[in-house]
Amino acid sequence: MIHFGTIDPTSRSPNAWRDEPYDVHVKVEGRTFSAHRSVLASVSDYFSALFFENRFADSSAGLISLPSVSADAFEKFLRWAYLDEVDETDSMVLLEVSSRLQCQGIITKIEKNLLRKIDHTTCLQLWELAEEMGLIELEKASKREALKTYEKVVGSEYFSSLSADHLSCLLSSDDLVVSNERNVFSSVIAWAKAQPEQRNNAEQLEKIFSRVRYIMLPESFLEETIEEEKLRDRPTIMAPLAKSYEKKHEWVQRARRYCMKHWGDKSLQHWGYEG
Repeated sequence: MIHFGTIDPTSRSPNAWRDEPYDVHVKVEGRTFSAHRSVLASVSDYFSALFFENRFADSSAGLISLPSVSADAFEKFLRWAYLDEVDETDSMVLLEVSSRLQCQGIITKIEKNLLRKIDHTTCLQLWELAEEMGLIELEKASKREALKTYEKVVGSEYFSSLSADHLSCLLSSDDLVVSNERNVFSSVIAWAKAQPEQRNNAEQLEKIFSRVRYIMLPESFLEETIEEEKLRDRPTIMAPLAKSYEKKHEWVQRARRYCMKHWGDKSLQHWGYEG
């Protein structure tokens, strides 16, 4: 049994609860934590409702069980509740348990910390987490970083697990920063190949491939990539790729002919088009 009442707090009303006997025990994943109702209720709307609003059947029980939370995460939560300490390496875990226990104070604090930590290695994971938890500022900042550092993001460990909707969102943005469209196309191929076959939804993939600006890609590059990546052996990828390309091909050719007619070969290079 872990007793948090014996910890000498440095920032949360030091004498308010130090000599008070434990009045609640919380069982999480087979471990039992002793604590004070007043401390838990002061930082958590969940515990406040549980202990003082009679909204739950076990509100007066001395031992309560807490499902859907890991013991390690709850221990970190208690350290924050009593000491107002947050280890930066525990931020992600604390965000999840704090959301479950409705602790707006720690959520706000962690969000501010994470805003300073966003880079190309963390932005995708933080974007997903922020969206899930409704952390608007963190969501916006993470997305901005992903757009700004896309070519680095592609090499991160989280890129292959990026949702189809998020990838489509990035590719359709005018704020996407890339050195050339070849890298965009290659990144989509890499993402598609990393997906389990059952996740390669044809409609989804076609939508993603349609975000590629084919007018900026030479046909020779497309053909070489298809051969090098052996995409003809991957019909779940090749079919939506071909379909998206066919829809844009006529428009692409028309645009190229227009540029050639009015401005000549140099116009294609000027606008970034490749022949």
